[in-house]
Amino acid sequence: MNFSNQPTVRSAEKNHKKELLWQILIPVFLCILVAIGIGVLTIFTSLNDPALNQKWAQISLIFLILPLLVLGLILLIVIIFTNRIITKTHRALPPQFIKLDHLVNSIKGFTGTSIDKITTPLITYQSTKAGIVRLVELAFHLRSNPKDRI
Repeated sequence: MNFSNQPTVRSAEKNHKKELLWQILIPVFLCILVAIGIGVLTIFTSLNDPALNQKWAQISLIFLILPLLVLGLILLIVIIFTNRIITKTHRALPPQFIKLDHLVNSIKGFTGTSIDKITTPLITYQSTKAGIVRLVELAFHLRSNPKDRI
């Protein structure tokens, strides 16, 4: 027995391969060429009129900001809904998770006080040093303009 493993090509697949070129690739390439042509035309026309450049710069800035604004609003909505869901589920937690939450909050408080104890002397030293430097500047008139501060 001789079985041939050649797949049969259906007419729909043949039509799809033919239509791929005419209905997908050629329109995409034409759109790319038109976009490149508009860009080149814009560059050549903007060389003559600087006011036109400023106008198009403002328009393009708006086009750059709008998608980010919409994305930011969508993310804000997601954050608000996530916050509400977390708040609702936090009320319905089993007692083990509530104990874990108290443990995490106590660790958070301990790390906060530890960091405050470590950084307080450094902040005190820096502020004292800045106060002494400013006092010396004022006493000996080292700077003529008060806006000359660094």
